[in-house]
Amino acid sequence: MNRVNKTNGSASWILSMGLTVLLFTPLSLSYGFSGTEAAAFLDIPTGAGPAAMGSAYITEAEDAYAPVWNPAGLATLPSSQIATQHLVYLDSIRYEFMSYVHPLVHGGGIGASIQYLGSGAMSRTDSDGNSLGTFSSHYAAYNLSYGRRITRKLSLGVTGKVINAQLSDVSANAYALDLGGMYFVNTRLTLASTLTNAGTRMKFVNQSDSLPLALHLGASYASTYNVTTVCEGIFRQTGLAGIHVGMDWRMLDLLSLRAGYKTDTTQGLSAMAGVTAGVGIHFWGHEFAYA
Repeated sequence: MNRVNKTNGSASWILSMGLTVLLFTPLSLSYGFSGTEAAAFLDIPTGAGPAAMGSAYITEAEDAYAPVWNPAGLATLPSSQIATQHLVYLDSIRYEFMSYVHPLVHGGGIGASIQYLGSGAMSRTDSDGNSLGTFSSHYAAYNLSYGRRITRKLSLGVTGKVINAQLSDVSANAYALDLGGMYFVNTRLTLASTLTNAGTRMKFVNQSDSLPLALHLGASYASTYNVTTVCEGIFRQTGLAGIHVGMDWRMLDLLSLRAGYKTDTTQGLSAMAGVTAGVGIHFWGHEFAYA
């Protein structure tokens, strides 16, 4: 279901704006960059709405977030959409996202998106602690996506990624694909699956690491009370599996309340580390979301 489109089904342009401020920032950083995988920034939740729902979104991504969550959702786009996100981490670290999607005249849809994690200016010192000026680093992914209905109930999609990383004057690149599918059992029940970040290794000088490859399996159910519940299983090549659950309650035309839980962010921490929550405000075909 396209919760952005619910606000104004006839709008040809829909802007979805997301602001995500993570209260447990140290947890998020340690989780996003743990292990020996490269470009783990790709696991940072994109979109305040999906983040608030515990990152359980592969069945719901029929909107401007489809290029990163499930490109199969592009097959049922109701209109052109734009999504942006600004996420604040520690000190000068920022995560930015922008996406544009467009339905095709003869069916299906296309999309393009950018994910960018930058450190800002950081101090450089020698072994004695003397200042040598500043340097910066970043990770970025540039994505092109396509989705199309195969049958009345089945949609498939693919996202191609160019991933770039730079640390001071050293850089590395990798290339990857996301493959996604959606199956609409009926008007209320949707099944979905994605295989994310299947691609080349990223090599910095002599250090070569694989991308965060993962298989996602999910299901969602939309009740008659404007409540959508989602459950998703994630199986990573590192062996760290997890379950994400989420809920979206469109209690008013102008307001959505969201909550979720992620088991894979509680490793070695309290159970509360997996809780997520947020709100969406809908107006004039737009949504402003906070998580």
